[in-house]
Parts: sequence; structure tokens; C-alpha cells
Amino acid sequence: MQTPVPVAVATHHRRVALTGRVALTGRVALTDTVPVLMYHDVGSPPPGTRLRDLWVPTAAFALEVQALKDRGWTTITAAQLGRAMQTGTPVPAKTVVISLDDGRNNNYTNAFPILQQAGFVATFYIPAGLPGMPGESSRMSYDRLAVLAGAGMEIANHTMTHANLPKVDAMRLATEITGAGERLQTELALRGVPTTVSTFAYPYGHVSPAAVRLLAEDGYTLAVTTMPGEAAIGTTDPLLCPRVRVHGAESLSRFLASIGA
Repeated sequence: MQTPVPVAVATHHRRVALTGRVALTGRVALTDTVPVLMYHDVGSPPPGTRLRDLWVPTAAFALEVQALKDRGWTTITAAQLGRAMQTGTPVPAKTVVISLDDGRNNNYTNAFPILQQAGFVATFYIPAGLPGMPGESSRMSYDRLAVLAGAGMEIANHTMTHANLPKVDAMRLATEITGAGERLQTELALRGVPTTVSTFAYPYGHVSPAAVRLLAEDGYTLAVTTMPGEAAIGTTDPLLCPRVRVHGAESLSRFLASIGA
């Protein structure tokens, strides 16, 4: 976990400084560190799956979400975290971002109902060019993505084709980042859910200086990596935001300990 620097907080009671992880401001506890949980698939991996650790069983996901709710945690989207990081504004204590990468159908059929039942929101990072493509039947359709967006979930950019960004040229990079964000916005608007795409996830966690520059030029407020750690408002670079990976085989106690819950 990164150690946050002091951040001044304005409240209607008084001005306080966050000198640690949490500060009390009258009736409200604020924090300047936020864990961004990183999930991929929710469900049971098909036979022969190589990266089985990326699969969190549906029952385990349900237990994790319920445990957070029972302990008083609330959720915000990555876009909301990005705005807080832009302005240096702490958020309520026990705030977490739930992010799910790659846009698989199991995010819709398995994860989405559990999130809704808990009253939680999440950010879904979508490779914009893959829904509906041959060989990509495991991806959520844009109709399903529109349902998620209409329910308050964030639909966010995970490139056009899940490209390894350090290996693409400038023209391809523009398609993978700028073009992908525009595609997501266009498809959702066509389905009656106007959306501003403002956050990004680097495929494979691979970051390039050119990608960071383009994201800044395009006005992205947050880009998440696979680097371990929590987002520290006031110190973390918003375009190099770490996440807390949730492992498929980890126990509930280990999951809770990973974010100090």
C-alpha cells in the first residue's frame, strides 16, 4: 500500500488534514486511499483453461461482495475515483472500486446480478472491437453492455482489440485508444444510453509512454494497471493507477486482508 501525503479537506465543520489513511470530519470519515479490485472472469473455467487464477467462482464472488457490504464498504466507479484524484478530494472511508476486465458474458450472467442485489456499482473494461466478432461469442454484446450502463455500471475502455500497446505503432495506438473510446460511446448512444468514456485499463498491464500521453490528450481521468497497490489520492499518478488483484483460489479472509477490511 502506498503511504498518502497529507491532504487538506474542506468540510462545513472545519478544515482537517489527512495525515494517515482515514480522518474524521465531524460526522463523516474520509480516506485518501482507495483499493481498486481487479477481476476478470466470474464463474467456472472451461476444461483446458490456462489462466485459471483469473476465474473467481460465482459463489466466491458473491461471498466477497456480501462481506464488503456487511462490513460497511461502499462502491464507486473508476470514473468517480478519477474525478476525486483529479481534484485531490478524499472519499468516504471504506470505499472500493470493483473493476472487471475483458467483457466476458459471465460478467453479465454471474457478476451483474450479485452486484445489483448488493446495491453496488462496478466498472467493466471492454475491448470495444470484439463484441460480435467471429470467434468472440464469449464477449458481452453491446445490447448487454447497454443494460449494464443503464443500471449505473461504468462501461470503460480496454482498447479496441486487447492489444499489447508497447508493440503497436502510432496509427494503431490511436485506433486502440481514441477509436475504442469513440466506439463504446457511439454503440451505447445508439442503444439509448449516452455515456462518457473516461477511464482505461491497459491490456496485460503493459504500459507505454506513448499510450499515457495519448490518454492524457484524450482527457482520460484514470487508467488502471496491474501493478499491486491502492490508489492514493494526491500521490498516485491517475494514469498509472495500481489495483488489487483478486485471485480465483484465495480464501475470503485473504481477500478481506488484501484491502484491510
